[in-house]
Amino acid sequence: MFSNLSIRGKLVLLLIPPLITLMVFAAIAVKDRFDSAQVASDATEELEVAESAMVAIDELGTERSAAVQLLITSGRGRSKTDAARQDTDSAVAELAEHLDGGGSGADNTSKAIDALERLTTTRQGIDTFAIEQGEAYENYNGIIDDLLDLEVEILSELGDTELLRQGQITLSGLQGRERVLRQTAFLGTRLELGELTGPDYVRYSAILNEENLFFDAIGGSDKISQLWIEARNGSVAQEGDELVDQINRAGQGGSIPAVQAADWWTAMEEKANAFDAPADESFEELRENAGGKASSSRGGAILFGVIGFGIILLAVLMALALASSIARRLRDLSAQASTIASDRLPEVLESLRNPTPEALQGAMPTIGSDATDEIGVMADSFDTVLQTSVETAIEHSQQRAKTITDLLVNLGRRNQALLDRQLSLIDNLESREEDPELLEELYKLDSLVTRNRRNSENLLVLAGESASRKWNEPVSLHELVQGALSEVGDLDRVEITGGAAGTEMLLGQPAVDLSHLIAELLENALSFSAKTTTVTAHIESKSGEHRIWVIDQGIGMTDDEIADANERLLDPADIDEMTTDRIGFQVVGRIAQRLGVKVSLGRNPTGGIAASVDVPREMLLSGVTPNNVARETLPERHAKFDGRIGHSDSGAEDVEDVATTAAPSSSETKPS
Repeated sequence: MFSNLSIRGKLVLLLIPPLITLMVFAAIAVKDRFDSAQVASDATEELEVAESAMVAIDELGTERSAAVQLLITSGRGRSKTDAARQDTDSAVAELAEHLDGGGSGADNTSKAIDALERLTTTRQGIDTFAIEQGEAYENYNGIIDDLLDLEVEILSELGDTELLRQGQITLSGLQGRERVLRQTAFLGTRLELGELTGPDYVRYSAILNEENLFFDAIGGSDKISQLWIEARNGSVAQEGDELVDQINRAGQGGSIPAVQAADWWTAMEEKANAFDAPADESFEELRENAGGKASSSRGGAILFGVIGFGIILLAVLMALALASSIARRLRDLSAQASTIASDRLPEVLESLRNPTPEALQGAMPTIGSDATDEIGVMADSFDTVLQTSVETAIEHSQQRAKTITDLLVNLGRRNQALLDRQLSLIDNLESREEDPELLEELYKLDSLVTRNRRNSENLLVLAGESASRKWNEPVSLHELVQGALSEVGDLDRVEITGGAAGTEMLLGQPAVDLSHLIAELLENALSFSAKTTTVTAHIESKSGEHRIWVIDQGIGMTDDEIADANERLLDPADIDEMTTDRIGFQVVGRIAQRLGVKVSLGRNPTGGIAASVDVPREMLLSGVTPNNVARETLPERHAKFDGRIGHSDSGAEDVEDVATTAAPSSSETKPS
């Protein structure tokens, strides 16, 4: 019904109801209500942390009094200290569990955790009497102050105005109670020692003033305020205040107060305990208020959400007829596009790596649509974009491959020209030099340049070009391996075995490339094996089949790595898809592909890798040996290094055992 309506008209009709709904919801401010509920809910969790901190502070205050008494009495009262520590440990463990769960400020949480860790050090000092009572008193004060900072942060950031006011009242009460406990420990130790100096009075008066300031800040008729006021004005607190007054009068008169230490400890500890109930009930009241506000805000948000949902439902019903038509056609378009993108397009790109225009046109998938509206135009546009994208991708891929190939060929040819000139100069120097030591150095330089020439030829191989070096005379397999050895380093580590199998003659034309292939395998074997080990080049002939082995005792490869390497050797990647790791396998694979030679890797049972090269029969001269064919002998450059290459058939039986174990079976069609 709406197939020919413009997409803009469809979207306008579809979006009008949701836009109205959004305006209604914005006016109701549902989000603000949910935010308020979340703030209140977070406050409930934070209050659990604050309450755990309060209990820990209370127990630490009790432990502080017991600890200083222990120190001034030279160890008496150990049981009281141990009991206080048990209560503290229980409270600290609960607080640590809350702190590990997060929730409070990072800075003060870190300070609180550090404070709890300092407690252990303080206790050790007390147990060994390594610290005096004054230092222990200050250490406990520092720990408690850090926990109070955590309380201040939590109770000052409850979010809601009423919760914030109640939190400040609770915080003042907790600070005041801590000052009571601080007075108890400070003055108790002075009374025990019978020493109360002028500075002690000043310090004590400062603590007392802080207590009064905190408690005086509590006012109002609300429940929390009244709890703290009643506790402060109660009979228990008044008994402690009477002793405080006696001490104040004595201090003003410059005399020692007539207050017994035992009476002081008892009265002041009971005064501090009188504030336990207000503290507990304050937190309970805070939690109830926070929970109530969270429930109220959440309920309001749900109510408005239900109203909004009703409006949205009405809008959906109004737009359903329009949306169904658009959605159905868009789903079909999307499904076809997804199928083309995920299934058909990769197949097309793979099959059109070297396409013709006719092949491209026939293989290109299309969506197709007979509609004349915007969706139909979209389908046609998608087909156009798809074809243009594929054509562009193929063109760019081909251009990139051509650019890389041309670059490699250019670099390879230029390097070859320079290296050939360098080799010619070295040959000239060698021919005129008679000093054996200098001649040996020239041979080393010759070997290094020869290796560089092989690396330069690798560029040509990767670019799909053949090497410029040609050789037309037949070459024995033994000489072929010797030629490969002249292009690698560490010649002294290589041993050639094989005996009569090495006398088989190879056509001259493929000799250079096959020698290059074997040189790459030898270079790899030498590079990935220890300098103290030997690499064996073994020539094998069985039942008319000829195979050259390169066996090392190196670090080896995993089964997956061997399988991946054999895959590269069997089917080397195109130059624009080539990876930079193990580039030598790419070179070997390309040469093997060009010559029709099978190269595969296997595991050396004694450690390392055994690489095999199967020489096709058509490359060999049947019935011809090095002694009955008219040809040049070993190429001059290869002959230079013949004296440094190991030739031995000792241990050949062991090599053949390795070859038998590592060789792929005749039934294999692909390296595993």
